Amino acid sequence: MKEMVGGCCVCSDERGWPDNPLVYCDGTGCTVAVHQACYGIVTVPTGPWFCRKCESPDTKGKVRCELCPSKSGALKRADSGGWAHVVCALYIPEVRFGNVTSMEPIVLRLIPAERYSKTCYICQDLGKTHRASAGACMQCNKSGCRQQFHVTCAQSLGLLCEEAGNYLDNVKYCGYCQHHYSKLKKGGNVKTIPPYKPVAHESHSSDSSGEKDGESPKAGGQTPTSSSGKSKAGRKPHSGAAASKAAPAAKPATASQPMDTSHEGPTPVRKHKSIEHHHKRVLLTLAKDLIAHTRRRISLQTCFTHSALPEG
Repeated sequence: MKEMVGGCCVCSDERGWPDNPLVYCDGTGCTVAVHQACYGIVTVPTGPWFCRKCESPDTKGKVRCELCPSKSGALKRADSGGWAHVVCALYIPEVRFGNVTSMEPIVLRLIPAERYSKTCYICQDLGKTHRASAGACMQCNKSGCRQQFHVTCAQSLGLLCEEAGNYLDNVKYCGYCQHHYSKLKKGGNVKTIPPYKPVAHESHSSDSSGEKDGESPKAGGQTPTSSSGKSKAGRKPHSGAAASKAAPAAKPATASQPMDTSHEGPTPVRKHKSIEHHHKRVLLTLAKDLIAHTRRRISLQTCFTHSALPEG
């Protein structure tokens, strides 16, 4: 039986929640762990659970995210017939989900061509020039900064953030280059996402350690390594991945590019209950942080005023 280790592939949080548990894939050699709301799992099974990559019969060939060069992490089918990471879908602005409840298929056809022509500066800094131009890049959220990078490259370095919108009614998924992240004022309406590192289990180290970026992936159609499904629950809810980006319905398809509706439900504009509830938790946390910050400023101003008053 596999040991339950590692955080969510989407939000990097290791904590689970009764209404949003952390679920581990039972595929042989697979290290995918995701929160129910982060991966669009409508119902958590009581038995074995497999991520989309492991349950697909088409994963014997090379499976690569169309938005980045990484093969590890939580992947789902795209409308193009290929694959994409859920975390990449959240942080690339033009990407949508065909069905907001199951968060699939990942709709890539709205991405402008220029995103695919950008170069990841993180890959270049690491000397991985052959990876730098793969997929599509996101841009540093700092106004005026033109640094471009892959979502998963930023995720591995802990450069991703969630920011409350202007009216605290939505969450913006963004990231910063290393220079501007170091100058970023944390707290308030900014929630930083911890770095994500793929975890290799000792019981199948030969399988997982070999799945480095650029090498052949695991074989598909995996058989379960335990007799029952695994999930972590009973802890505080995580930071809030798969909230606002999953809520909007996909833009209507054109006649020349029909949308894949094989996974769509009857009401695709409706938020999934667990995602909507989780989103409210995120906004409440951000609001409390903002109130606490305001109170500290008022307290400091009061102390300064009293110290400035003349004696007598």
